Amino acid sequence: MILPHGPKAIPKNRQVALPTELLGELNIEIGDSVYFARSEDVPGAMLVIPVELVADWIERGRRATLETDAAETSTTTGADDVTGPA
Repeated sequence: MILPHGPKAIPKNRQVALPTELLGELNIEIGDSVYFARSEDVPGAMLVIPVELVADWIERGRRATLETDAAETSTTTGADDVTGPA
């Protein structure tokens, strides 16, 4: 199990400094953009996700959708059917 960093108090402005060690491990640098999401695996936990990962997930999702659409089109159009003279 990876031990958490902290605890860190949430101030009035709700800004929290991210631990330098974690930023380095995740290759997140000053000026990089991140998303925040609620963890589906750990109740009450939050994820910090580099924007590059989200872009990759979106691209993989698009490719999977295109592949699914192509497979469905192939089966509905009968592209694999072979017909000839009777």
